[in-house]
Amino acid sequence: MSYANHLPLARIDSMASVSTNATAPNLPGPGRNLGLLLDRVGKRVESFLNKCASRSGMGPIATAQKIRQLRRYSELTLREHYSLSPMRLTKSDAKKLIKYCDKLLGFLKSNVLSTQLNALEEFTALSIEDSLIRAIFIKCQLEYYFEQEYDVLDLHLASAKAFGSIVEAKTHKLWSSIALKPDFGLYYVPDRESIKNSLSDPDTSFIAARHLLNVIGSASPSVGYTLLRETLRFKVFIIDIWLKSQHAVDIILRGLSSENTPYRRSLARAFALEIASWNRYCKLMIHNHGSFNCKPFPFSINLYRKISRCTTTLLRPFLLRIIVDGSCRFIIRDQAYRCHGQGTYTAYTARWDYKIIARIIQTHPNKNISVDILHHPNEEILKIEIGEVDSFNAAGHYPILAGYDQSTCALYCAECNFYPRIITCVNDGSSNAVFVDEHGEIQTTRKFTVLVLRFDPSDIIAHHTNDFEGAMDPTGPLHWRRLWPAEDPSLQSMMHKRDYNYLKIYLVPFLDRCAQDAKRESILRSDFENVAPEKQEPNDTEASSIENFQCLGALPFAKNRTARTVGKEEMSNDELHGKAMNEECGNKLYCGEKDIYGNVLLQCAIESAEGIMEALSESLELRQGWNNGDYTSSRVTQVNEANEDRAISAVPVPDADVSEAKGNEEDFDSLKTKNRLLEEKIARLEAELRDLRQ
Repeated sequence: MSYANHLPLARIDSMASVSTNATAPNLPGPGRNLGLLLDRVGKRVESFLNKCASRSGMGPIATAQKIRQLRRYSELTLREHYSLSPMRLTKSDAKKLIKYCDKLLGFLKSNVLSTQLNALEEFTALSIEDSLIRAIFIKCQLEYYFEQEYDVLDLHLASAKAFGSIVEAKTHKLWSSIALKPDFGLYYVPDRESIKNSLSDPDTSFIAARHLLNVIGSASPSVGYTLLRETLRFKVFIIDIWLKSQHAVDIILRGLSSENTPYRRSLARAFALEIASWNRYCKLMIHNHGSFNCKPFPFSINLYRKISRCTTTLLRPFLLRIIVDGSCRFIIRDQAYRCHGQGTYTAYTARWDYKIIARIIQTHPNKNISVDILHHPNEEILKIEIGEVDSFNAAGHYPILAGYDQSTCALYCAECNFYPRIITCVNDGSSNAVFVDEHGEIQTTRKFTVLVLRFDPSDIIAHHTNDFEGAMDPTGPLHWRRLWPAEDPSLQSMMHKRDYNYLKIYLVPFLDRCAQDAKRESILRSDFENVAPEKQEPNDTEASSIENFQCLGALPFAKNRTARTVGKEEMSNDELHGKAMNEECGNKLYCGEKDIYGNVLLQCAIESAEGIMEALSESLELRQGWNNGDYTSSRVTQVNEANEDRAISAVPVPDADVSEAKGNEEDFDSLKTKNRLLEEKIARLEAELRDLRQ
């Protein structure tokens, strides 16, 4: 039989067959189940031994804990760690610290994967938290420790992060400066672009995220809340997601009210716990908000009232605009925090945006001033961000109409990124926005946002504001209505009861009080300008001073004032108007007891009254001295010198006619009567001052 037609046998390369006694995990064959069992048991044993090693101070976690103890992490806050220079350790503590750092680095070369990962995690955390530990690690030969013997993805990522936490000194410096800054409020964020870049750069985002959580957890609540809001704001339309989260939290917390059934309360508690477990940002948003001191989850039943008051008043769903003789002067987004004490007249005057409102009302007391309101649910408005190289294009959008300029060109509501409460006006095609900052100065920015409708008005069949009777400057279903001084009758039916009550209880009384103060100051200024003191003869000085004082009898004044009466010819119109209004409104609002004393007109009344009272008292004392025979020439000289120093227009001390006035009992009785009348008038004015204080 011939084998010529047959192929010869040859050995070729092939995959080796799986051995029947293989114990590697998850391999096919008879040993597969045994391999899975041994692998699971091995992981349990490894985990148990690692825990034992940590408890006995042998593992990387225990070593890192010893380092933190030496650095007094439990005694100092994170801000103190950022602010204090590297602590001067004793020689023994310094040796221990270096020893523990070397030991932690030694775990990076461990043959056990879990030990390596734990060591890299602790290395990264310590490098970010402590600049001194970071400096010690830099002096070591890190390249040797970061050479990986295993080709494992998690190990490579952890090593890259650990090495990046050492070399990224610029990111550490940025976030250290942020943590050391004082409270910068809820809306102004320093180094905005640098923060954004550090959070968006994949090489530094993990470092920035750790710093962010540290600042949120340890800094003041306002700083933490602001940074958290700004972090989420860097995403597209994230402000809407942020608002939706507030509404969702409010709905859940509403179920915790004691008015609900036990079943609904237990269901709401379960939802709250679930949200807190998978969304730490939601938990931090509620827990770290600066408007109250709340407990961590789980909630108590009564905590709903505190949280609901916060989450539902972060953004008031309306805009306010101030109209002076038909011209829009100012627009704000009301963001009062009732849990901060806002809502009282004194609290409003402390807010710089409401100072501007009061200043406008006081500056134009004789003009037609009104306040309009645009009510809008927060979920109906979006914001279009305009950058430095962009310009606003209204095509395809429905921007919120603020009014019209003199050329009948439409003006739209825009918001400055640094002052969200201040709403300015921009035209279609604008590349910059002009606004008034908290110091009353005019600023210009190329970065702003324009408020637009979320939806096309033609897509909405019915809306809660479809009653257009009394509507002004509408944008789809949203429009302006008159709030003050005459309220639109349809306003109450269009608003939520809580928001309407807020307007009636807090905002409208504030506007009324500002108008009353402006009217009172206008009347006082007019009365003062009508006072025209004439040249007085020496014998008529007393009567003229009393007459001038009676013209100012309605002005409140305080005791212990020494000054002189200022006449109309001595005070220019600029002093009367500019000093009384601009200086007062530029630094503080003229509203309460403290500001009353700072007013120029009232100061003159105080000085006039005090000067007359002192002069009459001295004159009366002199008359009594003459009648009793106790008067001496030195007393006359002292009184004359005192009167000249104070420059008070008072009753002159007689010189050549002393003997004639001495016997004039009728003149003495007249002075006593005038003195008594002045005391009665002072008592009435003090009563008016007490009423003003209330």
